[in-house]
Amino acid sequence: MVAALAAPAPVPAPAVGAVPGHGYGASVRSESPVGIAVAEFLSALLAGTGGLERVVAPGVELSAVTPAPYSQVEVTAIAAVGEPAEDPVDGERAQVLVTANVAHAMGEAVVQYPLTLVARADRWEVEAIDPAPIGDGAVMDSGLDRPVTPSPREASGGDSSSTATP
Repeated sequence: MVAALAAPAPVPAPAVGAVPGHGYGASVRSESPVGIAVAEFLSALLAGTGGLERVVAPGVELSAVTPAPYSQVEVTAIAAVGEPAEDPVDGERAQVLVTANVAHAMGEAVVQYPLTLVARADRWEVEAIDPAPIGDGAVMDSGLDRPVTPSPREASGGDSSSTATP
């Protein structure tokens, strides 16, 4: 059983800091073998277009999202750790971060998937949806890491209706 121990209490929002960088330094063309495999995978996963078995490595258990939440998937960017081979050798792996625009009845959204692909029979297949993007240890300035200064009214304990709540 879950129970509230106290009433909600407004508090200032946490400061926004630096954004960690990612380790995907190489850009991948959408018409490359990796680009084609990734586009087919996301279309099958998210829009129910085609079957996952065509683009998922044997022995990997991944299911399409059902019912399909999107009617259209358009890959807009693919970044990779290193440059994936155009003609891969069996067992070769590639790690990519895929960005796509997706459309649904309520409009559009942007999604990102960190994926690991493996080569088999001269083509790329998805081996895993990674739990998180690969970091490179670098930190990028988000431009939003300035301290937030409350208005004089908020600082004096006045109206707190504009105070952020978590």
